[in-house]
Amino acid sequence: NILLVHPPLPNAPFGCFHAKLMLLFFDGWMRVVVASGNLIPYDWETNENVIFVQDFPIVQATGSNIGNLHPFAQDIKDFILAIGLKNHIVNKLSQYDFSRAKAKLVASIPGAYKGVENIKKYGHGRLCKVVQEVCGQNENIILECQTSTLGGLTADFLHEFYRSASGIDPLEISKPRTKKSQGVETPLPQMTMVYPSNRTVSSSKYSKAAGAALFFGKSNYEKHTFPKEIIRQSVEHCVYAYLLSKKMKQMHSLTCIYSTLGKISTSRETKGPQLRINNWELGVFFPIRGSENDQGDWFTENGVPVPYQRPPRRYDLNDTPWVSLEFCI
Repeated sequence: NILLVHPPLPNAPFGCFHAKLMLLFFDGWMRVVVASGNLIPYDWETNENVIFVQDFPIVQATGSNIGNLHPFAQDIKDFILAIGLKNHIVNKLSQYDFSRAKAKLVASIPGAYKGVENIKKYGHGRLCKVVQEVCGQNENIILECQTSTLGGLTADFLHEFYRSASGIDPLEISKPRTKKSQGVETPLPQMTMVYPSNRTVSSSKYSKAAGAALFFGKSNYEKHTFPKEIIRQSVEHCVYAYLLSKKMKQMHSLTCIYSTLGKISTSRETKGPQLRINNWELGVFFPIRGSENDQGDWFTENGVPVPYQRPPRRYDLNDTPWVSLEFCI
């Protein structure tokens, strides 16, 4: 049996459904899969992707968890209900034991979320809440991000996102905001964004065809507000977003654009803060346990795979980011 579901999209010029979630039911257990690739040959034969997989046994004692869902299961339920799935699928979640869930989900659902509590339900507001719960607040982390999609990044948005990734309330932005008329650049947070250059994609095995899953507009890169100094070379061609915090030893799988992570603004109706999201996405927060006294590259020394060579190097003088429109034309 096939049930086609059409998740509602925002009444906006752009927006898409980008989440990849599988709930697979077997005799006595179920499997949750969150992936970064679409179910098409290109994504899995040509590109590297990331998958979170965990199996959960059926509840044996009481036979049901109705009314008392584990937070991991509740996050899945909220997400698939928003998509529009039917109750006969949703109700199955109460039959399984999620007490050993190893990760936390970070969902993005299109909408404008007003008020502090609602802001922390989705997007980078949700990421902030998860980091606070698992790691607490962390000042001065060094953040590495890899992404397959770059939008119109600005210093203000990077600060907003950086604070959420640090577990610090993004609403409490204490950095000075400079006026455009002053002609003074806003200082950037301690973060880098790994994205392949045009030369890297062109010299890969499949040449420019390998860049079909990479999205970045030339007009965004040419804006004077675009933070070119944070861009780093992706030596290995990967197509998923991957965030590393060197101090907190955590990984997230997300898409690093504000249409997915959300951007905080002031609501015209309430005059208070709101987080606006245009895309559907489902990310995974996977904490890695390590010692605070670790020296050197912890990820390499402990055999934790990272989808690019570290530390990521700066672009060469003549390098430019891969621009998707050049290939489309």
